[in-house]
Amino acid sequence: MSRDPDAVTYRVSFRPQRPAKAPAPAASPPPDADALERLASQLALALAIERAVDQGHVQDYSDAARRLRLSRARVAQLIALLQMPTSVIEAVVRGARGGCTGKP
Repeated sequence: MSRDPDAVTYRVSFRPQRPAKAPAPAASPPPDADALERLASQLALALAIERAVDQGHVQDYSDAARRLRLSRARVAQLIALLQMPTSVIEAVVRGARGGCTGKP
């Protein structure tokens, strides 16, 4: 095997790099009054949909979505809010009624 006189050879050493540490997430600001009211309204709508299905006023969540002119995905999101712990739901409702100033 003959060597090309114009060829250049490099010797390189690679070391695996450690993944960079993710920065610590910033503390989320406390919710403002508008956000609490919006969440309380969404919870009220979710409860109303759940009650309508349970009482047979609508056949199922798809029927509720059609009647409310919402997507089925949006109704599913609303119903998922009801999976929050009861203490959290009660705190949201209390906050929306003026029990929370939005300050820590």
